[in-house]
Amino acid sequence: MVAHSSLTGADLHEPKGVETASEGQVYVSDGKGSGLWKDPLSRIPSFTQYALSGKFDDVSVASSVFFIVPQKGSLTKISGVLSGSLTGSDTTLTVYKNNVAQTPTLKIPFTGSGAGVKTTGSFTISVAEDDLIEIRSAGESSGPASFSTTVKFTVTT
Repeated sequence: MVAHSSLTGADLHEPKGVETASEGQVYVSDGKGSGLWKDPLSRIPSFTQYALSGKFDDVSVASSVFFIVPQKGSLTKISGVLSGSLTGSDTTLTVYKNNVAQTPTLKIPFTGSGAGVKTTGSFTISVAEDDLIEIRSAGESSGPASFSTTVKFTVTT
């Protein structure tokens, strides 16, 4: 019998599990004599996630913040912080992708609002490179209060 370590040329075979691996995956050893096929960048958050930031000068009036998507993926989270209090009613933020309204919306509550109060919402909105993202305030409340916002994305390959 020929030892596995001395095989050459046509006698060599692909690594175990290659038939179920996705394009771009690499085999990552678990250090115990086995391993899994994985995206080589999946453990590096800066390569799989990114965030863009903007600011509403006054979120209590109808206004927008715009972003151009740099990489294909999903918009997964919008978060922000107020600089002051809202009065009268909640303010609704709607995400528009290439001028088409998306769901769900994000409510910034006027009850308990104030400087330093955070609001966060989760989303699953597929995006392509160069898509236009607009976060639009309906401006239902009174203020004035600026709103610094961060839009988080997850990259897909």
